[in-house]
Amino acid sequence: MKYSLPALIAISLLTVSGPGKAGSLDGKAIYCIEKSLKSPEALGFIFHSDSVTAHKIIGYAIIREYSAKYQEIGATQVFWRGLQNTRVSLDRATLELRIAQAERYKCEVSSNELIKSKLQAVIDAATKKNKL
Repeated sequence: MKYSLPALIAISLLTVSGPGKAGSLDGKAIYCIEKSLKSPEALGFIFHSDSVTAHKIIGYAIIREYSAKYQEIGATQVFWRGLQNTRVSLDRATLELRIAQAERYKCEVSSNELIKSKLQAVIDAATKKNKL
């Protein structure tokens, strides 16, 4: 009995104070611009509670496009399924985002507030250029 109490304490401490999810993105955000277009599409992604929420511009509004569970693949890749079950992957080292293995976006670390501010700046710039 005297050996089982220290063992129980050690197991309890390892369970309670064990490492959390390594490299978790929870609480982080990225702002992305499509690299190949003349007037690139801007997107924002916010990571929270093992989910990612995508924000984009439709017309003159910032909308929440979708939310999905993300998975970390090794230490360098993050993966989730976007609209219509398309594969979305993020390279954590280069911050390059791919949607459906074709579209490429260059991203930067951001925040929820900064994403909305940058998307609104895109809308404001388009509003100034448009005549109608």
